[in-house]
Amino acid sequence: MCSINLLIVKHKKLKSIFFELEKILQKIELESFHLDHTPLIEDKYLSAMNLVDYLTFRQFELAKIQEDLCELGLTRFARGEGHIRHSIQLNLNTLRLMLNENHYHYPKAAISIKKSRKTLSRNTKNIFGKKLKEKRVRTMVTMPTEAAYDLAITQGLIYNKMNCARINCAHDEKETWGKIVENLNTAAQNNKRKIRIAADLSGPKIRTGILLQDGKRVKSGKKKGLTLYIDDTLWLLKSEDQYKQEHCEKAIICTLPEVLDMISPGERIIFDDGKIEGLIKEVHADHSVVQIVRTKLNGSKLKSEKGINVPDSDLKLPGLTLKDKEDFKFVVNHCDIVNLSFVNSIQDLEDLYQLIDQHNAHHLSILLKIETRGAFNNLPQILLRSMSRKIPVGVMIARGDLAVEVGWENIGYVQNEIIRICAAAHIPVVWATQVLESMAKKGIPSRSEVTDISQALKADCVMLNKGPYIVETLQFLNRILIKDEAFQQKADAMLPKLEAV
Repeated sequence: MCSINLLIVKHKKLKSIFFELEKILQKIELESFHLDHTPLIEDKYLSAMNLVDYLTFRQFELAKIQEDLCELGLTRFARGEGHIRHSIQLNLNTLRLMLNENHYHYPKAAISIKKSRKTLSRNTKNIFGKKLKEKRVRTMVTMPTEAAYDLAITQGLIYNKMNCARINCAHDEKETWGKIVENLNTAAQNNKRKIRIAADLSGPKIRTGILLQDGKRVKSGKKKGLTLYIDDTLWLLKSEDQYKQEHCEKAIICTLPEVLDMISPGERIIFDDGKIEGLIKEVHADHSVVQIVRTKLNGSKLKSEKGINVPDSDLKLPGLTLKDKEDFKFVVNHCDIVNLSFVNSIQDLEDLYQLIDQHNAHHLSILLKIETRGAFNNLPQILLRSMSRKIPVGVMIARGDLAVEVGWENIGYVQNEIIRICAAAHIPVVWATQVLESMAKKGIPSRSEVTDISQALKADCVMLNKGPYIVETLQFLNRILIKDEAFQQKADAMLPKLEAV
């Protein structure tokens, strides 16, 4: 009698799971009809459909059903982003067999597990070139100024398996960039390799300008700057002339003065990647007043050319500045990839497409740098819009500004969600900012930096920033990637034979 009751309970549970999954699948099929009214490139249609499927799937509360599926030994969808409809159908077919209802099988989904992997692999290759035999994850390295004058730097990086070189247009000038490109091409030819070259357009980055205190300019240097303490009052000004009129004690000039017209009292303002935080107390036509609420215990120095973030403010800044449009002329003639900084909306992508069309620069691929709250919230719509053009698109998780924008407590969640959303769209991801930074600058990595690489394996490319030990850092990174890829493929844990170290 007891065994019969157990069978009845098990049958009811199987039925419950089955009906819940059917309800999800029906909702997915209903939502997919909206794609018929969306302009899409034919070879990107299936990826767009899978992205919409995945976004619909994530509208449901899934934790309980995942637990139930795990107990049955079925897939929990934890790594099913790239083929979500297929995974649901596999589970439904298996549940039918367990319920002895094997007279019907759900039709095969358009995106299988194998097709999902092939599509992502193709899209990654289109942007970053062929993968090396030893490893799947590509490497991107930011070129230092010295690379323009020292061929040995580019030789060392290319010899040590760099796939893509990054030029940051926020630094140096066209003459230096041109010399870097020349050395990259020479070194690539010497090593019989093809290297992709990417260039960051600076975008509307808000920075600190002139520093002022007690009626005078404050010098900005290694040990110099404007010292701020908790409860200090800091004035944000549009010009230095206002400082003389207002007689404020401590002030900075904002490099994008129009931002001061877009902020409101009560909103946060963060300086220098989170080292100093303030609260906007007053907003006037020509200045704003900030109360400092977080610094180091004994105060923190604020220097010129440091980033300013206003994560609570709704900034209406164009994605492309006049400088970006001028720098783009260099990118068109020398680069393979253009990195769009501070993308926030579909319109920012449209503006870049317009620039590409204007210069007939359709050979370029695009990397969207996700570094704001708006970019994260609008990412699915931005990716869907990118599927209306043939131009290859990838995403860079720019964790520096992004962490400040979304909050340090949220960056782990946000970067993983970006990877999942991009996996659903079969779009390659670059893991960037502070990867092995201590090693690049000082020659020795921190333990947390090395552990960070295991997270980077979920991405398709890892970016290193410049530093005096950059070649050694690249060598070290490749050793980790080659070894650890045996244990992890994207988000999938792999299980090679257990061996002693």
